[in-house]
Amino acid sequence: SCHGAVRDRFHFRQGILHRWTKDHTIVQHLVDSGVITPEMAFHHPMKNQITQYMGMGGDIKPEITFFEPQDGDRLLLCTDGLTDMLDDGEIAAILNQRKSAQRTAADLIAEANRHGGLDNITVVLVDW
Repeated sequence: SCHGAVRDRFHFRQGILHRWTKDHTIVQHLVDSGVITPEMAFHHPMKNQITQYMGMGGDIKPEITFFEPQDGDRLLLCTDGLTDMLDDGEIAAILNQRKSAQRTAADLIAEANRHGGLDNITVVLVDW
């Protein structure tokens, strides 16, 4: 489905998943400040209260990531329909199976649905 906006960006290289996005939420601020742990943030009731978004007034600071792709890299763009259902370890395990990009994207969506599938799930996976 394509009803949500891409929220999370990941880079997967040699079995290691790197999260490129940082949520602009109150809860992420609490994590950054050391008030709560990332594990606590995953289930925090205020985790979707955002502090920056397209169309808001004031200054918006875009996230820009530069990297040099290498053979075997995988880039994952997805909505929170995926990341609210699967943690980074579960995502990495599926990416590490090294199936085709199409099959892997389908497996990510299927696994998120098995975990409850509470929101629209959009996955874009690019293999380099």
